[in-house]
Amino acid sequence: MFMLQKKYIERYEIYYELNEKGYFQTAIDHKTGQREETSILFDSVWEVIIGNSIKESSSNKKLYYAGKLMVFKYKDDQYYMREFFNEEEFYDWTARFQDKGSPLFQTDDDLRPALLERQKYHTDFNQLKGEPWNGEKFHQKIGRKIYKNPFHPWEPDEKKPEISLRKKTRKWEIRIGILLLAYAFILGLTVLPWQPVADDNTFWEMGLLFVIGVYGINILLPIITVFWRAYTKWFLPFIYFAVLFAGHSIPVWIISIFADIPPLDIFIFATEIIIILFGWIPGYILLKVGKGIFMFIRKLTIKENNQML
Repeated sequence: MFMLQKKYIERYEIYYELNEKGYFQTAIDHKTGQREETSILFDSVWEVIIGNSIKESSSNKKLYYAGKLMVFKYKDDQYYMREFFNEEEFYDWTARFQDKGSPLFQTDDDLRPALLERQKYHTDFNQLKGEPWNGEKFHQKIGRKIYKNPFHPWEPDEKKPEISLRKKTRKWEIRIGILLLAYAFILGLTVLPWQPVADDNTFWEMGLLFVIGVYGINILLPIITVFWRAYTKWFLPFIYFAVLFAGHSIPVWIISIFADIPPLDIFIFATEIIIILFGWIPGYILLKVGKGIFMFIRKLTIKENNQML
Protein backbone atom coordinates (compact mmCIF):
# COMPACT_ATOMS: atom_id res chain seq x y z
CA MET A 1 0.00 0.00 0.00
CA PHE A 2 2.89 2.34 0.87
CA MET A 3 4.68 1.56 -2.40
CA LEU A 4 1.51 2.27 -4.43
CA GLN A 5 1.02 5.56 -2.63
CA LYS A 6 4.67 6.46 -3.18
CA LYS A 7 4.42 5.77 -6.92
CA TYR A 8 1.26 7.90 -7.11
CA ILE A 9 3.00 10.78 -5.35
CA GLU A 10 6.03 10.47 -7.63
CA ARG A 11 3.87 10.44 -10.78
CA TYR A 12 1.37 13.19 -9.97
CA GLU A 13 2.02 16.69 -8.71
CA ILE A 14 -0.86 19.01 -7.81
CA TYR A 15 -0.76 22.73 -7.06
CA TYR A 16 -3.87 24.56 -5.91
CA GLU A 17 -4.86 27.98 -4.64
CA LEU A 18 -8.06 29.38 -3.16
CA ASN A 19 -7.88 33.15 -3.51
CA GLU A 20 -10.18 36.14 -3.83
CA LYS A 21 -11.32 35.20 -7.34
CA GLY A 22 -11.87 31.48 -6.96
CA TYR A 23 -10.18 28.09 -6.93
CA PHE A 24 -7.29 27.32 -9.28
CA GLN A 25 -5.54 23.97 -9.64
CA THR A 26 -2.74 22.58 -11.81
CA ALA A 27 -2.27 18.80 -11.96
CA ILE A 28 0.89 17.46 -13.60
CA ASP A 29 1.26 13.84 -14.76
CA HIS A 30 5.03 13.29 -14.85
CA LYS A 31 4.64 10.00 -16.72
CA THR A 32 2.76 11.44 -19.71
CA GLY A 33 3.87 15.04 -19.36
CA GLN A 34 0.28 16.27 -19.40
CA ARG A 35 -0.89 19.29 -17.42
CA GLU A 36 -4.53 19.72 -16.46
CA GLU A 37 -5.80 23.14 -15.42
CA THR A 38 -8.92 23.60 -13.29
CA SER A 39 -10.32 27.09 -12.83
CA ILE A 40 -13.46 27.74 -10.78
CA LEU A 41 -14.37 31.41 -10.37
CA PHE A 42 -16.66 32.35 -7.50
CA ASP A 43 -18.94 34.12 -9.97
CA SER A 44 -19.53 30.83 -11.81
CA VAL A 45 -20.40 28.76 -8.69
CA TRP A 46 -24.15 28.41 -8.35
CA GLU A 47 -24.29 25.82 -5.55
CA VAL A 48 -22.03 24.20 -2.93
CA ILE A 49 -23.22 20.99 -1.27
CA ILE A 50 -21.45 19.60 1.80
CA GLY A 51 -21.77 15.92 2.62
CA ASN A 52 -20.01 13.36 4.78
CA SER A 53 -16.92 11.46 3.73
CA ILE A 54 -16.26 8.48 5.99
CA LYS A 55 -12.90 6.87 5.22
CA GLU A 56 -11.96 3.38 6.35
CA SER A 57 -8.70 2.92 8.18
CA SER A 58 -6.08 1.01 6.19
CA SER A 59 -4.95 -0.85 9.33
CA ASN A 60 -8.25 -1.53 11.08
CA LYS A 61 -11.43 -2.25 9.11
CA LYS A 62 -13.56 -1.40 12.17
CA LEU A 63 -12.07 2.10 12.42
CA TYR A 64 -13.16 5.10 10.36
CA TYR A 65 -12.15 8.72 9.96
CA ALA A 66 -14.93 11.31 9.76
CA GLY A 67 -14.51 13.89 7.03
CA LYS A 68 -16.46 16.18 4.75
CA LEU A 69 -16.80 16.32 0.98
CA MET A 70 -17.62 19.59 -0.76
CA VAL A 71 -19.22 19.50 -4.22
CA PHE A 72 -18.91 22.77 -6.14
CA LYS A 73 -21.42 23.06 -8.98
CA TYR A 74 -20.42 25.71 -11.47
CA LYS A 75 -21.05 26.90 -15.02
CA ASP A 76 -23.33 24.55 -17.00
CA ASP A 77 -23.59 21.15 -15.26
CA GLN A 78 -19.90 21.11 -14.26
CA TYR A 79 -18.79 20.15 -10.78
CA TYR A 80 -15.64 19.73 -8.72
CA MET A 81 -15.16 17.85 -5.44
CA ARG A 82 -12.77 18.23 -2.54
CA GLU A 83 -12.38 16.08 0.59
CA PHE A 84 -11.53 17.48 4.01
CA PHE A 85 -10.20 15.63 7.06
CA ASN A 86 -8.83 18.79 8.67
CA GLU A 87 -11.45 20.84 10.50
CA GLU A 88 -9.65 24.17 10.35
CA GLU A 89 -9.06 23.89 6.61
CA PHE A 90 -12.68 22.91 6.00
CA TYR A 91 -14.17 25.90 7.83
CA ASP A 92 -11.68 28.25 6.15
CA TRP A 93 -13.04 27.09 2.79
CA THR A 94 -16.70 27.34 3.79
CA ALA A 95 -16.11 30.83 5.17
CA ARG A 96 -14.58 31.92 1.87
CA PHE A 97 -17.54 30.64 -0.15
CA GLN A 98 -19.98 32.22 2.32
CA ASP A 99 -18.14 35.53 2.00
CA LYS A 100 -18.53 35.38 -1.79
CA GLY A 101 -22.25 34.72 -1.53
CA SER A 102 -22.21 31.13 -2.83
CA PRO A 103 -25.35 29.18 -1.78
CA LEU A 104 -24.33 26.49 0.74
CA PHE A 105 -26.28 23.26 1.31
CA GLN A 106 -25.65 20.17 3.38
CA THR A 107 -26.67 16.51 3.26
CA ASP A 108 -26.35 13.74 5.86
CA ASP A 109 -25.42 11.16 3.21
CA ASP A 110 -21.97 9.60 2.97
CA LEU A 111 -20.59 10.74 -0.41
CA ARG A 112 -17.28 8.86 -0.31
CA PRO A 113 -18.57 5.57 -1.86
CA ALA A 114 -19.88 7.50 -4.88
CA LEU A 115 -16.60 9.39 -5.06
CA LEU A 116 -14.57 6.17 -5.15
CA GLU A 117 -16.85 4.60 -7.76
CA ARG A 118 -16.08 7.35 -10.27
CA GLN A 119 -13.33 5.15 -11.75
CA LYS A 120 -15.90 2.45 -12.49
CA TYR A 121 -19.09 4.40 -13.12
CA HIS A 122 -19.96 7.80 -14.50
CA THR A 123 -21.51 9.35 -11.40
CA ASP A 124 -23.42 12.55 -12.00
CA PHE A 125 -23.07 14.62 -8.82
CA ASN A 126 -25.43 17.20 -10.32
CA GLN A 127 -28.17 14.89 -9.05
CA LEU A 128 -27.03 15.51 -5.46
CA LYS A 129 -29.45 17.61 -3.42
CA GLY A 130 -29.18 19.15 0.05
CA GLU A 131 -30.81 21.38 2.64
CA PRO A 132 -29.71 25.01 3.14
CA TRP A 133 -26.78 25.28 5.58
CA ASN A 134 -26.40 28.30 7.84
CA GLY A 135 -22.66 27.95 8.37
CA GLU A 136 -22.80 26.63 11.94
CA LYS A 137 -20.28 23.98 12.94
CA PHE A 138 -21.31 20.35 12.54
CA HIS A 139 -21.83 18.25 15.67
CA GLN A 140 -19.32 15.65 14.53
CA LYS A 141 -15.72 16.83 14.68
CA ILE A 142 -13.95 16.59 11.34
CA GLY A 143 -10.91 14.33 11.37
CA ARG A 144 -11.89 12.35 14.48
CA LYS A 145 -11.83 8.55 14.67
CA ILE A 146 -15.16 6.71 14.84
CA TYR A 147 -15.98 3.00 15.16
CA LYS A 148 -19.19 2.96 13.17
CA ASN A 149 -20.33 4.71 10.01
CA PRO A 150 -23.75 6.15 10.94
CA PHE A 151 -24.40 7.70 7.53
CA HIS A 152 -26.24 6.22 4.59
CA PRO A 153 -24.25 6.09 1.32
CA TRP A 154 -25.56 8.37 -1.41
CA GLU A 155 -26.29 6.86 -4.81
CA PRO A 156 -27.37 8.66 -7.99
CA ASP A 157 -30.65 7.76 -9.67
CA GLU A 158 -28.78 6.08 -12.51
CA LYS A 159 -25.29 4.60 -12.85
CA LYS A 160 -23.59 4.44 -16.21
CA PRO A 161 -20.31 2.58 -16.81
CA GLU A 162 -17.45 5.06 -17.12
CA ILE A 163 -15.71 5.05 -20.51
CA SER A 164 -12.29 6.64 -20.52
CA LEU A 165 -11.38 9.28 -23.06
CA ARG A 166 -8.81 6.94 -24.59
CA LYS A 167 -11.42 4.18 -25.03
CA LYS A 168 -13.90 6.64 -26.53
CA THR A 169 -11.28 7.70 -29.08
CA ARG A 170 -10.52 4.09 -29.95
CA LYS A 171 -14.23 3.33 -30.44
CA TRP A 172 -14.64 6.30 -32.76
CA GLU A 173 -11.55 5.29 -34.75
CA ILE A 174 -13.03 1.83 -35.29
CA ARG A 175 -16.50 3.17 -36.14
CA ILE A 176 -15.15 5.55 -38.77
CA GLY A 177 -12.86 2.85 -40.15
CA ILE A 178 -15.85 0.54 -40.64
CA LEU A 179 -17.89 3.39 -42.15
CA LEU A 180 -15.08 4.29 -44.57
CA LEU A 181 -14.75 0.64 -45.61
CA ALA A 182 -18.49 0.25 -46.18
CA TYR A 183 -18.72 3.51 -48.13
CA ALA A 184 -15.65 2.61 -50.23
CA PHE A 185 -17.14 -0.82 -50.97
CA ILE A 186 -20.39 0.77 -52.15
CA LEU A 187 -18.51 3.22 -54.40
CA GLY A 188 -16.43 0.34 -55.73
CA LEU A 189 -19.60 -1.45 -56.77
CA THR A 190 -21.75 1.41 -58.02
CA VAL A 191 -19.55 4.31 -59.12
CA LEU A 192 -15.90 3.60 -59.89
CA PRO A 193 -16.31 0.89 -62.55
CA TRP A 194 -18.91 2.89 -64.48
CA GLN A 195 -17.26 6.31 -64.63
CA PRO A 196 -17.11 7.69 -68.20
CA VAL A 197 -13.63 7.75 -69.74
CA ALA A 198 -12.10 9.51 -72.72
CA ASP A 199 -12.08 7.76 -76.09
CA ASP A 200 -8.46 6.72 -75.71
CA ASN A 201 -8.97 5.49 -72.12
CA THR A 202 -6.22 7.85 -70.89
CA PHE A 203 -8.19 9.77 -68.26
CA TRP A 204 -11.43 9.77 -66.35
CA GLU A 205 -14.09 12.42 -66.72
CA MET A 206 -14.79 13.35 -63.11
CA GLY A 207 -17.84 15.49 -62.53
CA LEU A 208 -18.72 17.59 -59.50
CA LEU A 209 -20.80 14.84 -57.87
CA PHE A 210 -17.91 12.41 -58.24
CA VAL A 211 -15.46 14.85 -56.60
CA ILE A 212 -17.84 15.54 -53.71
CA GLY A 213 -18.84 11.92 -53.22
CA VAL A 214 -15.39 10.34 -53.48
CA TYR A 215 -13.03 13.05 -52.30
CA GLY A 216 -15.16 15.38 -50.19
CA ILE A 217 -16.95 12.86 -47.99
CA ASN A 218 -13.91 10.62 -47.51
CA ILE A 219 -11.71 13.57 -46.55
CA LEU A 220 -14.16 15.29 -44.19
CA LEU A 221 -15.49 12.23 -42.36
CA PRO A 222 -12.35 11.43 -40.27
CA ILE A 223 -11.45 15.11 -39.86
CA ILE A 224 -14.83 16.00 -38.35
CA THR A 225 -15.27 12.92 -36.17
CA VAL A 226 -11.85 11.53 -35.19
CA PHE A 227 -8.69 13.53 -35.93
CA TRP A 228 -9.43 16.28 -33.37
CA ARG A 229 -9.68 13.83 -30.46
CA ALA A 230 -6.98 13.82 -27.77
CA TYR A 231 -5.63 10.28 -28.19
CA THR A 232 -5.80 9.90 -31.98
CA LYS A 233 -2.62 8.19 -33.25
CA TRP A 234 -0.45 9.96 -35.85
CA PHE A 235 -0.48 6.90 -38.13
CA LEU A 236 -4.29 6.68 -38.29
CA PRO A 237 -4.47 8.41 -41.74
CA PHE A 238 -2.24 5.65 -43.15
CA ILE A 239 -4.50 2.93 -41.71
CA TYR A 240 -7.52 4.62 -43.26
CA PHE A 241 -5.56 4.81 -46.54
CA ALA A 242 -5.27 1.00 -46.54
CA VAL A 243 -8.95 0.68 -45.62
CA LEU A 244 -10.04 2.85 -48.54
CA PHE A 245 -7.76 1.12 -50.99
CA ALA A 246 -9.13 -2.29 -49.99
CA GLY A 247 -12.72 -1.05 -50.04
CA HIS A 248 -12.37 0.39 -53.55
CA SER A 249 -10.23 -2.36 -55.06
CA ILE A 250 -12.01 -5.55 -53.97
CA PRO A 251 -15.44 -4.84 -55.51
CA VAL A 252 -13.83 -3.41 -58.67
CA TRP A 253 -11.74 -6.58 -59.04
CA ILE A 254 -14.88 -8.75 -58.60
CA ILE A 255 -16.76 -6.75 -61.26
CA SER A 256 -13.81 -6.96 -63.66
CA ILE A 257 -14.21 -10.76 -63.69
CA PHE A 258 -17.72 -10.52 -65.09
CA ALA A 259 -17.68 -7.23 -67.01
CA ASP A 260 -15.40 -5.43 -69.42
CA ILE A 261 -14.23 -2.30 -67.55
CA PRO A 262 -11.12 -0.13 -67.92
CA PRO A 263 -8.11 -0.92 -65.68
CA LEU A 264 -8.58 0.95 -62.42
CA ASP A 265 -5.62 0.02 -60.20
CA ILE A 266 -3.59 3.16 -60.89
CA PHE A 267 -6.64 5.41 -60.71
CA ILE A 268 -7.74 3.97 -57.34
CA PHE A 269 -4.23 4.28 -55.90
CA ALA A 270 -3.97 7.88 -57.14
CA THR A 271 -7.37 8.65 -55.59
CA GLU A 272 -6.24 7.43 -52.17
CA ILE A 273 -2.94 9.35 -52.48
CA ILE A 274 -4.85 12.59 -53.15
CA ILE A 275 -7.14 11.96 -50.16
CA ILE A 276 -4.31 11.30 -47.72
CA LEU A 277 -1.78 13.89 -48.97
CA PHE A 278 -4.15 16.78 -49.63
CA GLY A 279 -6.87 15.97 -47.11
CA TRP A 280 -6.11 13.79 -44.10
CA ILE A 281 -2.49 14.66 -43.32
CA PRO A 282 -2.92 18.47 -43.58
CA GLY A 283 -6.22 18.25 -41.72
CA TYR A 284 -4.70 16.15 -38.93
CA ILE A 285 -1.72 18.52 -38.53
CA LEU A 286 -3.85 21.66 -38.57
CA LEU A 287 -6.25 20.26 -35.98
CA LYS A 288 -3.46 19.19 -33.62
CA VAL A 289 -1.57 22.46 -34.00
CA GLY A 290 -4.73 24.51 -33.57
CA LYS A 291 -5.71 22.57 -30.46
CA GLY A 292 -2.20 22.99 -29.03
CA ILE A 293 -2.30 26.76 -29.61
CA PHE A 294 -5.75 26.97 -28.00
CA MET A 295 -4.58 25.07 -24.89
CA PHE A 296 -1.41 27.21 -24.68
CA ILE A 297 -3.42 30.44 -24.84
CA ARG A 298 -5.85 29.08 -22.24
CA LYS A 299 -2.99 28.26 -19.84
CA LEU A 300 -1.45 31.71 -20.33
CA THR A 301 -4.80 33.33 -19.60
CA ILE A 302 -5.22 31.35 -16.37
CA LYS A 303 -1.64 32.15 -15.36
CA GLU A 304 -2.15 35.89 -16.00
CA ASN A 305 -5.36 35.85 -13.97
CA ASN A 306 -3.50 34.26 -11.06
CA GLN A 307 -0.68 36.82 -11.26
CA MET A 308 -3.15 39.71 -11.21
CA LEU A 309 -4.57 38.61 -7.86
